[in-house]
Amino acid sequence: MPFIMQIYVIFFTLIVIANIAYSIKMKVKLWTIIYELFSGPFLLFLTLAYWSEALKSSIGIGILIPFGCVICFDFYFTVWGKSEQLSDLLQDIDKKDLETAKALSVAFTAPVYITSALLCAE
Repeated sequence: MPFIMQIYVIFFTLIVIANIAYSIKMKVKLWTIIYELFSGPFLLFLTLAYWSEALKSSIGIGILIPFGCVICFDFYFTVWGKSEQLSDLLQDIDKKDLETAKALSVAFTAPVYITSALLCAE
């Protein structure tokens, strides 16, 4: 794994932990917490597996189902998810800044999506 990806994985892991902690602290819906507990760690696992021959060889075609579900949920939360629901959690942020934050979130997670998709395509 390239050094820049190692730094990215560490930073992304910290963001995932912060998201999970924040979701629990804000007492969001249970299914959202379950999603947070699964989505980020799952994408991190796929990213690490992409760079590890040992992990890569242990992954079968069945990985496509949870990967597809995670992508669909992420797409829903980013594109179709109601900004008002996020505004309730993030009361100090106006709607324009919230849309910017959603776009930056997609840009930041792009390497995880790309490496996960490459792994699933192999």
